[in-house]
Amino acid sequence: MIDVAHSWGPDAGPDTTDSLLAVLEASPSPVVVLDLEGRVVFANDRTLRSFGWTRTDLLGRHVDTLVPEHLAPLPVPVRGHAGAPGVTPGSIRTEELTARRRDGSRFPVQADLSRVPGPGGGWLLLHLTDLSERRDYDALARMNEAILRAPTVAELFDRTCEAAVEAGGYLGVCIGRAGSAGRLDVVSSAGELDDFFDALEIDLDPDSPLGQGPTAIALRDGRSTFCADYTSDPLTAPWHELGRAYGVRASAHMPLRCGGRVVAMINLYSSQPHVFDGQMRRMLESLVDNVSYALDQFDVGDRLAAASRARAFLLDRLVAAQEEERSRIAADVHDDSVQALAAVDLRLGLLARRVAQEAPGLTDHVEQIQDQVGGVTHGLRHLLFELEAAEPGLTVVDMLESAAGHVFEDLGVDWRVELVEQPGDPALLRLPDTVTGQVLRIVKEALGNVRKHARASTVSMQVTAAERGVEIAIVDDGLGGQQQPESRPGHRGLTTMRDRAELCGGWCTVTAGPGTFEVRFWVPRNP
Repeated sequence: MIDVAHSWGPDAGPDTTDSLLAVLEASPSPVVVLDLEGRVVFANDRTLRSFGWTRTDLLGRHVDTLVPEHLAPLPVPVRGHAGAPGVTPGSIRTEELTARRRDGSRFPVQADLSRVPGPGGGWLLLHLTDLSERRDYDALARMNEAILRAPTVAELFDRTCEAAVEAGGYLGVCIGRAGSAGRLDVVSSAGELDDFFDALEIDLDPDSPLGQGPTAIALRDGRSTFCADYTSDPLTAPWHELGRAYGVRASAHMPLRCGGRVVAMINLYSSQPHVFDGQMRRMLESLVDNVSYALDQFDVGDRLAAASRARAFLLDRLVAAQEEERSRIAADVHDDSVQALAAVDLRLGLLARRVAQEAPGLTDHVEQIQDQVGGVTHGLRHLLFELEAAEPGLTVVDMLESAAGHVFEDLGVDWRVELVEQPGDPALLRLPDTVTGQVLRIVKEALGNVRKHARASTVSMQVTAAERGVEIAIVDDGLGGQQQPESRPGHRGLTTMRDRAELCGGWCTVTAGPGTFEVRFWVPRNP
């Protein structure tokens, strides 16, 4: 034990000695007092716990025992076992150094060395700050950042391995899956152990000698395993020689899950034994939970994408079936009903002229019948317009203008189509045929409602074309809320518009106010 009274000078009494010892012992970090030759003459309890020494065994040993890097930034006497002249007053702080525990394991530290004046040149006070936790948290933060930024599962695995090696200082990291032949397939790796991974024979059969190691346990049984000393742990017995050849001293093996099921595992290999202490294990388990959560999100995204593809496929088939049926009905109406009514109208015209000559009193009745037939014919021709398919290749603007021109052909409605913003790419004004068909139906329904119910004088159709889809707003200055056809029994126009937009993966809203009525809908470019 250091002679504190002598070290701190002749004026240091028992109270001063006790106070100084109390201060050193109370330090939350390792504190060591060295003589000018670099020998340990005092170490607080934190030093003993951190390095695994007893006070009796540590006192008198050179500081190289604790910090074997020769403390390059420290004064020459400590490094070279020389005398006092090389020690300068003040305090010196080092960059990161590597400290060594009694069991041989290493950890990063920062050293602060200050001179304590006293007889014979005084003493050196060495304060060590363990950087393991800080570096571990930095590594965990980098790995979590890699998880957040990964766009695919493959990128997730690659970035996790790279971040673990770069930030955590591991010798090598790999992620593997169960192969088709019951072997481990490495799907991603980083570090200096590619040849080690190639030579690593692992079987997932629990009855095989190569299937009882920590990797097989993690992948097969879903249990994390940590090997404090890879080259002596019984679990890694079949790979001791391989580990020695590549400098592997400790390892961690943890399962990765998706939907609660083990789908892969991650192995981390260190060049230092005993690095996976309790705190490190908790941090790595947290990392594994984050990777597993990311796998869950990718799985959800994949299932949503599959559902979207299935919906798009069904939409294509539904629209094709609808258009085919509409075309058949339109052809039947045109070829049968419309032609038959045209013939009836022609004969009624001939009949009206004969009646005018032979029975003038019946002329009004015949003309009324002819007007009714003409009205039915007009209605059927409007039905043909409703059944008409969208013309391929039309832009959204062209389609709106064509529909509005037909709907308001015989009315004094002032209508216009406006681009809210001119798209940089004109192709953005075109939609796939399946989507265009649904858009045309929505537009015709909305414009038909304006014609039948709004009593509007102006109609504005506003188009916003973007990369993801197209938004259309149809606004009139008619009766506002009074024109809503849904309030009348048997009318489903607004509901049908919403259904069509949602079928494409979009939306449709209706807003009514005094003297205004708006139908606004958006459809994606790729449903």
